[in-house]
Amino acid sequence: MAAPETTQSPVFRKAMEIAGLTKAKHTPGPWQVTHEDPTQVCDADGEMRGCSPIAYCTVGTRAERKANAKLIAEAPVMFDLLLRLRDTVEALDGTSAENERLVDEYRALVARIEK
Repeated sequence: MAAPETTQSPVFRKAMEIAGLTKAKHTPGPWQVTHEDPTQVCDADGEMRGCSPIAYCTVGTRAERKANAKLIAEAPVMFDLLLRLRDTVEALDGTSAENERLVDEYRALVARIEK
């Protein structure tokens, strides 16, 4: 399954970079589970020919390894979404104790990714 167009667009990525909304050093997405081995994650074309895997899932049952690979392949899309939700999440800060905890967790998660 292809990532939404906004995460594939070089213009979108450049705009995020210029705006200072991402400092992550990960391989740009989209990523995809490979066709040859559903426990490996590679770049968007999903081909292993000439491609070094981004991730190779080796722990758990075959079904768990495949599920782990699917989750890892969606990481760039999830990170892009986290960054695009920043203003929405920040608007919740101080509205309630629970929302304040959620905002703190959000900030900590983004900081761990950007570190």
